[in-house]
Amino acid sequence: MTDTGPKPSLRSRKRARTWTAIHSAAAAAALAHDRLADVTIESIVAEADVSARTFFNYFASKEDAVLGLRAPAIDERTAAEFTLGADEDAVEKVTRLLFDVLQSSGPGPEQRERNAELTCRHPELARRRMAHVDTAQSLVSDLVAEKLAESDRPVTGGVGTREAAQMLVLSAGAIIRFAMRSSIAEPEADVETLVDRALTVFREVTGFRATASR
Repeated sequence: MTDTGPKPSLRSRKRARTWTAIHSAAAAAALAHDRLADVTIESIVAEADVSARTFFNYFASKEDAVLGLRAPAIDERTAAEFTLGADEDAVEKVTRLLFDVLQSSGPGPEQRERNAELTCRHPELARRRMAHVDTAQSLVSDLVAEKLAESDRPVTGGVGTREAAQMLVLSAGAIIRFAMRSSIAEPEADVETLVDRALTVFREVTGFRATASR
């Protein structure tokens, strides 16, 4: 089938090439050094042939460049269209939203194996990765709390929308971690399929049943 979708603009393609050049230089340097402290932004930008100013237009830190992390974000259209009505599966919807945020701001499939090697070589990178996930979860939690406050979904037992949002997001995070662990044993499996399976396991062990499909 011929791809008839809109092609990326010249500017978008240039930005993608620059991002890849910086990330590749940072990851290669981290793999070549025993200490992450010996990897400098100066050496990264020299290898990528960009300025330090350009580096910080793409990455907030050296660690982000090494891991290929972007700032987590939810675009306006997604935020506007996201709902949590009483007849909707809140756990599934929040899981898929968090998954999308993590996918769009994290490393691609081709980078994950290298990132595992990088984290093994430099354990301090695991802290940065965890902080990245925390940022994504906080972002999603804020939106979920806002949507719960607007919805007709009943919240009882003195549970506030903020508490409910945090529980939903933490549950979503656990489901996604389950899926990612499954991907270690099944590296060729589609990650979205693994998330579907993780949601099924969650429903089975908790006895939770959705009242409506997504």
